[in-house]
Amino acid sequence: MAEGRRYQILGVLGKGGFGTVYKAELLGEGGFKRKVALKVLNANMEGMEDVARRLRDEARLLGLLRHRAILG
Repeated sequence: MAEGRRYQILGVLGKGGFGTVYKAELLGEGGFKRKVALKVLNANMEGMEDVARRLRDEARLLGLLRHRAILG
């Protein structure tokens, strides 16, 4: 994650075996706000490089999705 990124948590979207997904807003300079889904890994996932790699792959793929039914 880039240094200086701030998020405002708006609610929980779901929980699973890897962690919790939150509805949030990315807060930027000049009042910039963007709605995002923020996944936070469970504490027991620490040190599991395979999990971190899969999470990065998931984020990269989801970032490529463009469809009228997916809010951006």
